Amino acid sequence: MTTKNPTKLVGLLRSLHVASAMVWAGVSATGRTPLVFVEERVKINADVYVDQILEKHVLPWFSAHYGQGRWTFKQDGAPAHKTAKMQEWCRTILSP
Repeated sequence: MTTKNPTKLVGLLRSLHVASAMVWAGVSATGRTPLVFVEERVKINADVYVDQILEKHVLPWFSAHYGQGRWTFKQDGAPAHKTAKMQEWCRTILSP
């Protein structure tokens, strides 16, 4: 690569598309979940979060990893985490 013609370099950098991926991950003192990759262009709403991420991937991992042991589920402030559906899922599935 040469820097003799910065105009061409800037034009090249502007034409590149940034690669990205949406990934869900969980960590604990005793292990980590497998990464859950979300399909391109899928918006994470409550339905996708509960049905495709938590039910399909996360809950089975927690059950296999902890069995009947105690664990705490914490989330960040993402919009899908604050929905009525998500709160009901937590009460129904996670509360003893």
